[in-house]
Amino acid sequence: MHSTHKDIDRRNLFHVRPAFLLGCAIFLMVLILPNAIDGRKVVQRLLLVVASLAIASGWFFVWKYREPNQTWRAVIALMASLYLTISPPIFFFESAPMRWMGKHYLIAMYAWPWAHWGYVLVFFGVAGSFLGRGRARLAFTTGATLLMVLWLSMGVWVW
Repeated sequence: MHSTHKDIDRRNLFHVRPAFLLGCAIFLMVLILPNAIDGRKVVQRLLLVVASLAIASGWFFVWKYREPNQTWRAVIALMASLYLTISPPIFFFESAPMRWMGKHYLIAMYAWPWAHWGYVLVFFGVAGSFLGRGRARLAFTTGATLLMVLWLSMGVWVW
């Protein structure tokens, strides 16, 4: 029985949590994927559609599985979710071949925060989405990560 206890301890030394492996894979994806999709408009738009679907499903999970959480964590997660919800049109405008849209005053006003504070907003969306709960957190985190990859692949935005 003593040797079995040592075998279990050895296995525990080499045990890696699946969530840690998934986190490492996502980190590598964020490092590699932007360069892989740079300049590939069809792939970028597909990524935008998937991110938008993830964000929409996040709201579905927020409303379906309401959890009483009125803390600072819930407020930040809600603000991040709202930011993620209004972000996809900006990514669409930036990837659209019609540059005339940037000349319109309302679109330029709408896009101004992303053009000037882009990285702060994108990173806030990713970090804030981690503060959500349950399936909504997974959906919003997926959408936020895909938007960050898309942002990094598009380069500098000029409005």
